[in-house]
Amino acid sequence: MTYPFADFTSRQISRARVAYSKALQIYQQYGSPVFRKCHEIYCDMREQKRLHAERTAAREAAKRAAEVEAEAAARRAAFDPEGAVEDMRLARSYLDDWYDKKGPQRDALSFAAKYIEQARRKDANAILVTERDGQEMTYTQDELSGVALFYEAQMHRTKQAPPEALKRAAEALRKAIAYAPYSIQYRALLADVYLDLYDKPSALAIAQEAVQTSPKNLDARKLLDRIEAAPSPSPPGVMETNPWMLAAFGALLVTAGVVFLVMSIFKDTGGIAMLFFIVGGILWFVGSRAENSQMMQKAINNQIRKRES
Repeated sequence: MTYPFADFTSRQISRARVAYSKALQIYQQYGSPVFRKCHEIYCDMREQKRLHAERTAAREAAKRAAEVEAEAAARRAAFDPEGAVEDMRLARSYLDDWYDKKGPQRDALSFAAKYIEQARRKDANAILVTERDGQEMTYTQDELSGVALFYEAQMHRTKQAPPEALKRAAEALRKAIAYAPYSIQYRALLADVYLDLYDKPSALAIAQEAVQTSPKNLDARKLLDRIEAAPSPSPPGVMETNPWMLAAFGALLVTAGVVFLVMSIFKDTGGIAMLFFIVGGILWFVGSRAENSQMMQKAINNQIRKRES
């Protein structure tokens, strides 16, 4: 027998339980058939709730099992060890092209990442065996991913790279280290990137991690010595990053000198006017030269990035 109130909320069930307890007390006192019927209804309602919970749990379990089976079937259908090795070979070729500066470098890294991911879907345990400079080399997919991220970091860390590019390089290197935890080369570049970001404590922490990871590795110990001996640079000042402000301040002083020169007709302010002219002219000249040099360097960096990409 199914009742429309079989799916009461827990709060309603609690109220019904209290009402049932009171009805049971009256029933025990008077033995009325009405209260016997209430007891039957309450027991049936509780059984309906239990059955509903069991059916819901069974449906969820069947759904999860179907999803797991579908994923396993997809993996079995896509399993292709030979295809995974060929994708890894192509990815390694793109990485070599980037290293040898053949073609657009950004495209080479994108294609390498694409084929590494394809290889993972075909066979996550595939290993590439190649020959380079007469030596047999073996690569796992994690090693290839680490190399691709290492090259990407080098692409971001150009001369006079902005902080945003250096942060992208640091992020790529952290991912590369996750793929190759024992690589001293990746940690060394990450430490240098942190120095470029004027963050010596982070660079020192990376060098210490390298020694902890490989305590007998001489390169790791040399890296720690180099970072410890490196000076603690401070970020460039506003005038260094924005030389136009220096030129503007110089122009303002020259303008003030003109004002004092006009005032010298009525007052003796010729000396102050000359001082403002000299100081303002020097500041304007230095600021203008620095701004032109900065703009030229940015143009050169843009050209380099265009050629690399």
